[in-house]
Amino acid sequence: MDTSIFFATLGLGILCSFLGTLPLSTLNLSILKLALSNQHREALLFTYSATIVEFLQVCLILPLLNILVTITYLKTVLTLISIPILIVLGYKSYKTAAPTEGGKVIRNDGFKQGLLLGLTNVMVYPFWLLWGHIFVSNGWLKIEFVSISFFCIGVGIGTLLSLLVFVYLGKILWQRLQYLQFYINRLIAFAFFSFAFLQLYAFIK
Repeated sequence: MDTSIFFATLGLGILCSFLGTLPLSTLNLSILKLALSNQHREALLFTYSATIVEFLQVCLILPLLNILVTITYLKTVLTLISIPILIVLGYKSYKTAAPTEGGKVIRNDGFKQGLLLGLTNVMVYPFWLLWGHIFVSNGWLKIEFVSISFFCIGVGIGTLLSLLVFVYLGKILWQRLQYLQFYINRLIAFAFFSFAFLQLYAFIK
């Protein structure tokens, strides 16, 4: 088969994943929060583990795409799961926005946190179900081993590149705007609560 098709599939995976990860989400907000706390090593470890999880999730979702799209209640279940997760993340961000005693920074296990949050990032499933279905329907992606493999590798690369944007964005902000960390953490908490509200609104509607 033409190798250009496989590189086009790789590029499709990179582009879709990179652009899909850029909008504010639980993953990139958590990475930004770590970087804002001057925990750049932990932010990088979080990025690597979250990328591994998403790569494995896509490898699982795409081969089962034809089956998963027929489960009509799947989106509702995922929405219900995501609401309490987002509320908890918002609460934690709000609490850490408060000044710490003696200016101490609580260190986090970035790799483990990335694994856990990646596994509980339920929005990844409807996202890849939707786009996977679109790509397959238009003939841009074939449900076969080689095509799926190239696409999944592209997804991993795109996710990694996109999350690294937030690592270095947070590093720059910490170096230049340390006095705004309190307010930025409050803003991140507000974003998590907003995501939860939107999920609840989508469920009720």
